[in-house]
Amino acid sequence: RFPNGSIVVFAHVEDDATIARFLSSEWDCIYFDELTTFTLRQFLFLSSRARTTKPGLRALVRAGTNPIGPGATWVKRFFLDKMVTEKEAPGYNPSEWEAKKSTVRDNRHVNLKDYQRKLQMLPSEALRRAMEFGEWVIEGQFFSEFMERTRDDKPWHVIDEMPRWHGKEIQYAAHIEIVRVIDWGYAVDGN
Repeated sequence: RFPNGSIVVFAHVEDDATIARFLSSEWDCIYFDELTTFTLRQFLFLSSRARTTKPGLRALVRAGTNPIGPGATWVKRFFLDKMVTEKEAPGYNPSEWEAKKSTVRDNRHVNLKDYQRKLQMLPSEALRRAMEFGEWVIEGQFFSEFMERTRDDKPWHVIDEMPRWHGKEIQYAAHIEIVRVIDWGYAVDGN
């Protein structure tokens, strides 16, 4: 409680049933810690509680997260890619969803050498890149050779160099057939 009457409340969401505690709630600001640990349903419902009757005040929703966790896919689609259908989220306005990226180097208060040493002990390259560089390379979705980079401020995925066979790039080896495939992903309706 603050002298002006404001209060700060901390809560935990164990599962979808937990959000029923907030049915009649009204909050000026809602902050999510580790947003990728929430389901989209939980986030959208709890965000709907950000409303105010105070004149001149706009209710806000803010979140912080690492690019890993069970909700990483929906968080990336809503905040970064902004690839959301009208059917999925009626009223979704991409201009109202903003993301700010930071890496371990942006944290002036961390012992960078010590933290990077600890990250090297993580069990996978994808996890290390997510924690150190804020990359949204979700294990199992991309080959580990693919990396998020920026060219003209546009994300792209490449390998650093073509694999070689007897000193030549593989596309010049006559006995190697190169096949290119696109996987458009999974759709619930089967299309």
